[in-house]
Amino acid sequence: MVAVNEARHGGNGDVWVADGYGSSKVTRYDAAGNWLATLDGTEGRWPVQLPHGIWFDSRKRPLELYVADRGNHRVQVYSADGTYLRTFGANF
Repeated sequence: MVAVNEARHGGNGDVWVADGYGSSKVTRYDAAGNWLATLDGTEGRWPVQLPHGIWFDSRKRPLELYVADRGNHRVQVYSADGTYLRTFGANF
């Protein structure tokens, strides 16, 4: 799954990729495709397992990135720069 921090919503064009079956990590690239960071969930409270859904909530200011942690039945929320904000869901 992929989420783009779109300029039309105030973003910078960064591309976030959720690798659910490979590394169970979320990787951030700039608009040119250069690697910027990798998140594994330990920035918050627990590692992610099978991150599948990923999206920016453009209704929020500042923008928030939501990562569906399928393996743990929860959602981890980050700022647009990858700073952990909160977690919610069944196993929180």
